[in-house]
Amino acid sequence: MHPLAPRLAEALIDLLHQPLAADLPTGAAVLGWVNHARRAIDLPPLNQLPKGIPGDVGRCPLAEAVPGLEVHSAYCVAASPRARWLAGAWGAELNLDGRFKLPPPLAAFVHAFDAGFYPELVER
Repeated sequence: MHPLAPRLAEALIDLLHQPLAADLPTGAAVLGWVNHARRAIDLPPLNQLPKGIPGDVGRCPLAEAVPGLEVHSAYCVAASPRARWLAGAWGAELNLDGRFKLPPPLAAFVHAFDAGFYPELVER
């Protein structure tokens, strides 16, 4: 086997997991999900998504929009009193440790944001 084969295979697998620009949720769609969750925990809706920091679980736009939320690549962790309401608002099942899986459009948003697809939402 060529010495670069494992690295090439890993790079190709990473490419398969990258979202295509056409598959990305719009900012308006993500804002709709965010505001649905905010209403579930008695917060007023936002007019726009907040800016965030790619790769920072506590500072992505979703986490900035919903206090107490940590957003990992495919799941969220919420402060326990709010976790049940947030999971319910997004149609997710809450685990005993307060984690719940992000709905596919929000998971796609998080991956794309971390990959630089929403430069207008990056805090500078």
